[in-house]
Amino acid sequence: MEINVNANGANVFWTLGEDTDADLLEKQLSALRTSFGALAPKKNSDKAALHIATKKVCANRRRLVRPLPSGIHGYSVVNEEPDDNGKSLDHSVDFNVLFLQGGDNTPVFQDPQTGEIIFPKEANEVLAKYAVERQRCNSHKVGIMLARIVDRLHGVSLRPTGGYYWLPEPKIKLMEAVAQIIRDASPGGRNTIYFMRTVLDENGKVAVIDGLVRQLTSELESIEAQVEEVNEEGKRAMKKRGLKTKQERCERLHNRVRGYEKMFQTKLDSLRETVERVEEATTFAALEAMDAAK
Repeated sequence: MEINVNANGANVFWTLGEDTDADLLEKQLSALRTSFGALAPKKNSDKAALHIATKKVCANRRRLVRPLPSGIHGYSVVNEEPDDNGKSLDHSVDFNVLFLQGGDNTPVFQDPQTGEIIFPKEANEVLAKYAVERQRCNSHKVGIMLARIVDRLHGVSLRPTGGYYWLPEPKIKLMEAVAQIIRDASPGGRNTIYFMRTVLDENGKVAVIDGLVRQLTSELESIEAQVEEVNEEGKRAMKKRGLKTKQERCERLHNRVRGYEKMFQTKLDSLRETVERVEEATTFAALEAMDAAK
C-alpha cells in the first residue's frame, strides 16, 4: 500500500481524575454540540458514591472497606491487625454503612453486632463526601465518552486497546473545545487532554491507516455477526430501530473510508468492500424485519 500525501493532524490522549462534575459536563457539551451532550455519562450511582466516600474517609493500609453480603446495599469498615504471633491478621468490623431496604437514598450507619443504628465519629464526613460524589462521574465513564467523541470526529485509535488516537487537522479545533470543557468540569484540575501536532511521515501514515483498518474491521465483523446470528438461527428479529442504527453506522463508516482514501490518496479496496457487504446485509435484515412486522 503506497501512501503519498502529507496529512496534518494531532495525536490525542488523556489522563482523568475522579472529580468530574456530571451536570456541568453535560451542560457545556450540549452547548457545544447537542450530540456531544447526549454522550455525557450519568452521575455516580448512590451505591458507587457511598463506596467512594467511605473509602476516602475511612480506608488506609490497615482499614478496609468491604461490600456487605449480596442483597444488602452497603459496606463494612474492617480493621486488620496482626495477631499475637504476628503471623496472621485478625479482622474486626468497626461499623456498616448502608441503605435501608425501602428507605430513601440517605445511608445509615449500623452496629455490626446488634444491627442498631449508630453515628460513628466519621459519619458526618462520610455523608458530606457522599453528597459530593453523587454529583460526579468516574474517570472510566468519562474516558468512554471521550473515545466516542473522537469516533464522531473520525479519529483513529493507534492502539488496539485504545487510549491513544490520531485526529485529522479539520477536527482538532472542535476537540480542543471538548478538552477545555473536560478540564473545566474537574474542580481539582485532574482532567487533562494532550494534543501532539503531527505532520506524518511514511511510517506515521501507515500507522494511521493500519489503525483505521483494524478498528473498522473489528466493528464491522461484530455488526455482521449480529445480523447473521439473527438470520441463521431464527432468533427474534432485531427491533427496527436497532437495525436502522446499524444501517446509519455502516453509512458513517463508509463515508469515513472514502474520507481517508481522499486524505491519504490511497485505495482501501478491501475495507470498502467489507463495509459494502455489511451494509448490504444490514439493509436486507431491515427489509425482512419490515416484512415480518406487516
